[in-house]
Amino acid sequence: AKDLLGKNEVMLVGKRVSQAMPCLMKHTMFQEMVTAVRTGLPLQKEYRLDNGRWMQLALVQLGDGLAVTFADTTERHHAQARLRHVAYHDELTGLPNRKLLMEHLESALARSRSHRGHQFAVLFLDFDRFKIVNDTLGHEVGDMLLNSISQRLRENIREVDSAAMAGQQQLPARLGGDEFVVMLDGIAGEEDAIAVARRLLHTFSQPHQLGSHQVVSTASIGLVTNETTDGGP
Repeated sequence: AKDLLGKNEVMLVGKRVSQAMPCLMKHTMFQEMVTAVRTGLPLQKEYRLDNGRWMQLALVQLGDGLAVTFADTTERHHAQARLRHVAYHDELTGLPNRKLLMEHLESALARSRSHRGHQFAVLFLDFDRFKIVNDTLGHEVGDMLLNSISQRLRENIREVDSAAMAGQQQLPARLGGDEFVVMLDGIAGEEDAIAVARRLLHTFSQPHQLGSHQVVSTASIGLVTNETTDGGP
């Protein structure tokens, strides 16, 4: 507890919680400790501290006193976060993978079923000459091209988010090979998706500088929306 809270023994022993750890007075942890004492129920829960670390608190009443233990679970949280990232992101480019894309698509479909008028679109990107680059310049340069494509995709989507389409949720993902997808959720109509597709076509018409090689790999984009003539998904 001393190490986790950054306190020494003199600052903690014999002190009220409000004196020893004033930062906890407004934290949900303190309120839940008070509730546990009043109800007599045990408490075991994890909390994120102001310094960014995670702490597991366990509290149980023993006669007229309390037994309270603290455990630093920060590394476990970091390990879990790394595992989640590996499970939902492409290893080479770091973009969301097919699994994460499908979860977002399922959520978008559910919203469109429950909220009439909710629209989303999916852009499928395929890059020309990628196989030629792989076969003639090698897989290392091919991987550099995929990373360059991914970086442009991130930058372009971020620009759109902060511009006229603020509030629109956008997800770029890599399915595999040179196949990429952009999901646009919460669009006003098909025109929004077409505008993004045109922007991407312009972006990918520019050559990529891959080490000593300059490579042109333009994109072909297919577009589909959930909008139909009867207004249903």
